[in-house]
Amino acid sequence: MRVTVLGQYGPYPAPGGACSGYLLEEGDTRVLLDCGPGALGRLLQAVGPERLTAVVLSHLHYDHMSDLLAMGYALEFSGRDKLPLYMPEGPEPVRALLERGPYAPRPMADGAIGSIHFAYLPARHPVPGFSVKARGGGRTLLYTGDTNWHEGLVPFARGCSLVLADAALTQTMWKEQAPHMSAAHCARLALEAGAEALILTHLRPDVDQARLLAEARALCPFAVLAQAGMTLSC
Repeated sequence: MRVTVLGQYGPYPAPGGACSGYLLEEGDTRVLLDCGPGALGRLLQAVGPERLTAVVLSHLHYDHMSDLLAMGYALEFSGRDKLPLYMPEGPEPVRALLERGPYAPRPMADGAIGSIHFAYLPARHPVPGFSVKARGGGRTLLYTGDTNWHEGLVPFARGCSLVLADAALTQTMWKEQAPHMSAAHCARLALEAGAEALILTHLRPDVDQARLLAEARALCPFAVLAQAGMTLSC
């Protein structure tokens, strides 16, 4: 399975950057995982949205879904209608915006989308959200989505080859009630899960990325920062 990073920032993009968006490909299956501001333009460099098999949204905060509103025009102009869209039940006003577009809402239930199998774990975040596990070609990706640390993460992640993790905070910024993990938490997760690769994502433009990377590598030497356009196999 091939994973392409379309955007790595949150909750807003750095100049010239894009928020969360990841393209998963296995054979003829193409799934867009989140689609924040700027991610659509990066997607169009790789594939037209009408060629997607489905979209999966980890949660409905704007920095993870707002480009789907504009993508609706591209789908309509292409003639593609009712693209399957897997998303949480709320917040209802945001979900209602997407339900009025050229999308076919689907529940977040474990199962196959084309040749990729998806599983979901509820996240610790202010709105309903999920961590996402995707398995294709005999390899497995864990995408934490936006979440604070909780004890269910490690069992869910165990056996994943690649961890794509919410590293929004330094260790001094993190607190028990925060909506995100620290980079050190991401490193701990990758190590305890037995992952081969750790990509730090959901990077805040106002936080020193070198510090985030150093804190992660103090525990997990193979941690790297997500960069738009990077493609990985997992």
